[in-house]
Amino acid sequence: YPIGTMLLGLILRRQEDRRLAEQQLIINRQSLNRERGLLRGLINALPDHIFIKDRSGRYLGCNKAFEQFIGHSEEGLIGKSDYELLNAEQAALNDQEEQQVLKSKKASNTEQLTESPNGGNILLETLKTPFHDMDGEIQGLVSISRDITDKRKAEERIITLSQAIEQSPVSVVITSLEGEIEYVNSTFEHVTGYSLAEVLGKSSRILKSGKTPQSLYTDLWQQLSKGEPWRGEFQNQRKNGEIFWEHAHIAPVMDASVKPRHF
Repeated sequence: YPIGTMLLGLILRRQEDRRLAEQQLIINRQSLNRERGLLRGLINALPDHIFIKDRSGRYLGCNKAFEQFIGHSEEGLIGKSDYELLNAEQAALNDQEEQQVLKSKKASNTEQLTESPNGGNILLETLKTPFHDMDGEIQGLVSISRDITDKRKAEERIITLSQAIEQSPVSVVITSLEGEIEYVNSTFEHVTGYSLAEVLGKSSRILKSGKTPQSLYTDLWQQLSKGEPWRGEFQNQRKNGEIFWEHAHIAPVMDASVKPRHF
């Protein structure tokens, strides 16, 4: 009887252990599914084009943005290579680049002008990097592409504006709100005799000759403090001490919240 009781207790304990183990397995699976769902939702929410390929260049998955870009669903992509989806020339270029990434075991970052699904060309910045299994073996690569067309156009506009300011036939000076010089163009250097290096961080008072009435400066700062531009004439002094007349237009440079950041 005692042996039977012990055996029964052992059987019950094993059944309870099995039940608890099964419950923990279910909880782990549910947690894993939640994590996968969260990761999938996150990837699909990103505007960047994301895809995963195996070592042979066949698709393993992608996000919604890449589906829209390439014009195929994820289900229609899995197991296929670019040779089955793109023109031969583009597929060969992609394959060559991706095999180099896998061979070098290093990420690559490139910019490529490509045709948009909606027509026209867009500039894509693409990062491709190998991914590894638990043993550290490379299993394929992940690609993340971002449309930088508008960004590049904005950069080009800034460059054009900068060149126009630098090459302007009139002096251009940018100061902090305290009047410290942050930039001067080449015309300023030619007119005043000061180089950018000599005036950078210095007060704009470096040009004062002492011949301009103080009331004019008071009026200037009153206007600027109200966020309004000021126009007037100074008798300034060049580096060599020579006095010259200068007609000036000074205005605050506003930020996105319409607060002055520079003059």
